[in-house]
Amino acid sequence: AMSGAGASDCVNAGYAGAWEAFLENKWDLAKLRAEAFLKLLGSRSLPEEEASILQADLLYILGAVQNNDSHLLLSSIDHYDRHLKLSDNRAALRLRAEAKLRLKQYKQAFDDFDELSNRPTEPSQIALFQWVHDAELLRRNGMDTEAQLVDELVDAVPTEVQDTFGRVSSSDVGQAAKAVAEACEKIPRFLPVCPTSAINPEQDWTVIQDIYERESVVVVDDFLSPECLAEMRRLSLQAPVFRTIRAGFLGAFPQDGFCHPLVAAIAEELATLAPRIARDHPLGYWWLFKYDQKAGKSGIGIHADQAAVNVNIWLTEDAAREDGGGLEVFSTPAPVTGALQQYNREFAPGEEARLLEDLRSTGSRRIAYKQNRCAIFVSDLLHVSEPAVFRPGFDNARVNFTLLFGDRARARVAQEEDGGGPDVDGLF
Repeated sequence: AMSGAGASDCVNAGYAGAWEAFLENKWDLAKLRAEAFLKLLGSRSLPEEEASILQADLLYILGAVQNNDSHLLLSSIDHYDRHLKLSDNRAALRLRAEAKLRLKQYKQAFDDFDELSNRPTEPSQIALFQWVHDAELLRRNGMDTEAQLVDELVDAVPTEVQDTFGRVSSSDVGQAAKAVAEACEKIPRFLPVCPTSAINPEQDWTVIQDIYERESVVVVDDFLSPECLAEMRRLSLQAPVFRTIRAGFLGAFPQDGFCHPLVAAIAEELATLAPRIARDHPLGYWWLFKYDQKAGKSGIGIHADQAAVNVNIWLTEDAAREDGGGLEVFSTPAPVTGALQQYNREFAPGEEARLLEDLRSTGSRRIAYKQNRCAIFVSDLLHVSEPAVFRPGFDNARVNFTLLFGDRARARVAQEEDGGGPDVDGLF
């Protein structure tokens, strides 16, 4: 047994190694490392604040890699509770929420994410298209003075500090970013309305599931009920939740305050209507993306998602679209082990075009844009947004709603146990 600093270094190295293996989907290795270092933790005397978070995270990993074992995940939640009584740790609060999602304790998880959204962090950068968006949101809430202030701040940002997507380091705008944030804090909280049904029940879910199992991709038109579509559209136009900045678009994630009860309702109804697709995969993450009509024309580059099932729904009216805006799904999956960052990143000029050519040579399926069209597909199939041209105006920005279910590693193992899963070489 090691003692003193040596033992502490050993614990930290084992903890980091367990997380690395887990995030790279090397679950057998993650399990071995987490078990070994939980035992080591048991032999050490550490401050409660430190011990509780290490135990919570390692128990979370063990629960996740063992088919979302309820005993281990509940134990991890107990340790997160202990830690959060001693520390204002945003990462611990988020992981407690994710443990609850794995247990399908959706309301409790949403409460944690809602609390997380009330603990914002200082952004490292801002985007002028976000400020323009927020000024319009202020105007629509009758806050013309604040909107005028934001308009003036946008005009005052020098062109030379902006990147090609209109993003600016927070250090270059200083007090202006603080002023915009303070103005936006005055926007009233969005009050959700929950219709009786979230998903349109008038679908042949037997056929939909058959296609998904055979082809790994299925398209469902009129996916949301009319009332649910109207509510999600209202949220996308009125809720002050688009707090995450990306390359030409804004994101509304659960930690940004996008915790509408309809998200959980969609997850629960999908598990009932399409059990072969979603029953064994709890809701893991979700978001809205809203694209600036100038900076966001190219959409999202080639990527795969860290999940088993991807459900992607378009919300903006068809009349707003002038060209493009759909999705291309490739027959090539990302490697099951290893970091997805080799794909999920901003590519250098020309790099993505070469990768696109290679991927298209093995087959792809293009799905055209349509409001309330839903593409459900195996989440680790590489996919890319189709370049889009949407009409100018706040109401016309392209908005997509994505929900992720389950784990890629578990889904891939299940496919192999069932005889190898779909024939990805001949999907499309």
